[in-house]
Amino acid sequence: MARVRLRMALVVPFVVLAGLAAPALRATECTYPFAAEDLTWREEESGIWYAEVSARGKGKDILPVHAHLLKIELDDTGLTLRSLRPLGRSLRLEQIVDFFRKGGVDVRAAINGDYFSFIESEKDPLGLHVSGGQLLWFPANTTSLMIDETNRAVIGRHAITASVVGPGFSVPLAGVNRKAERDEVVLYSGFYRDDTIPQQGCDGYRLSRDKLEPMVNGSVKTVVEDRFRVVNAARMEPMDLLLVVCGAARKKVTALESGAEVTISSKLSGFDPVVVEAISGGPRILRDRNVVSEAGQEGFSIAQRFYIPQRHPRSAVGVSKDGKTVFMLVAEGRLKRSGGLTAADAACLLQAAGANDAMLFDGGGSVALLGPAGFYNIPHQKRNRTARDLANTLAVIRRKKK
Repeated sequence: MARVRLRMALVVPFVVLAGLAAPALRATECTYPFAAEDLTWREEESGIWYAEVSARGKGKDILPVHAHLLKIELDDTGLTLRSLRPLGRSLRLEQIVDFFRKGGVDVRAAINGDYFSFIESEKDPLGLHVSGGQLLWFPANTTSLMIDETNRAVIGRHAITASVVGPGFSVPLAGVNRKAERDEVVLYSGFYRDDTIPQQGCDGYRLSRDKLEPMVNGSVKTVVEDRFRVVNAARMEPMDLLLVVCGAARKKVTALESGAEVTISSKLSGFDPVVVEAISGGPRILRDRNVVSEAGQEGFSIAQRFYIPQRHPRSAVGVSKDGKTVFMLVAEGRLKRSGGLTAADAACLLQAAGANDAMLFDGGGSVALLGPAGFYNIPHQKRNRTARDLANTLAVIRRKKK
């Protein structure tokens, strides 16, 4: 993958030792007898249903599992999903409980989201991140859950291409909200960051826009306000867009000056609807109701490919065939009452619940499923029994009536 999944590299010795002691597991084999008739759904509120699952494995050496499921109905309930970023935007992680404090957003439930780096200076998710229609992070080669403009949920893995078009030029957009490499063009969004990253050999252009428009599978028209040097960090307000152009790319945009019109466009391969929300994780574990193992295709490291078949605290999300029902799953692990789930186990449980497609989110100490009354699961983080800080979360939102 483009960026090293550092956290997994740090736990290789632990995973190897755990794997040597564990029974041999097939990547798509389920070890628990999950069945639809064993799930008892309780309505939490309109459109949100909860089920608690306890099961024992097929072998005497397999620990029991304790898991929690939410079923969210998006059709005619006023519910939708949001991929929320931390408050403060820039270089920030937060506990999942803090995502409930978003001003003006009625969060009804939330599950932890994408993997992220443990490097102190990098606190960004690793995959595609779209929030409120705003493209906040370019993807690694991993699966994403997307919400389109019709409020339909879709799980897929799509390459993204983006461009910047201005007077007499069209250049590729290499990334968003990150440092530009040699000869690259990168876009910064005040919706995500407080400031740009200082760097040499680059020009900056502050762009103005009238409103927040969806950016993925769409185009956003802006106007150049001014040009500046990015040797020092430039502050941004939430509506600001800043274009950073480096090296040889600067020669291609010489016509850019105050008042010039600039159009920013982005497109997902093989997916046409406008994307309103997107959050990544991976790998995909359920495809057309079939349990699959796709960590290799998604570029996961060797350490992670060893980790995924083992039993650990797990977090996953699934969607129905019509995309109008979403399933959120967390499984407790490394506890006496629950040894955790493998990726295949998570897929089998979501399949029993009614999911057609499913993917993993970050696991281990990040696993958290939260409702207005508190955690459904027992978080693994033993220090204070709260889940670790996160780079983003997938939240269930009840939209305001018009």
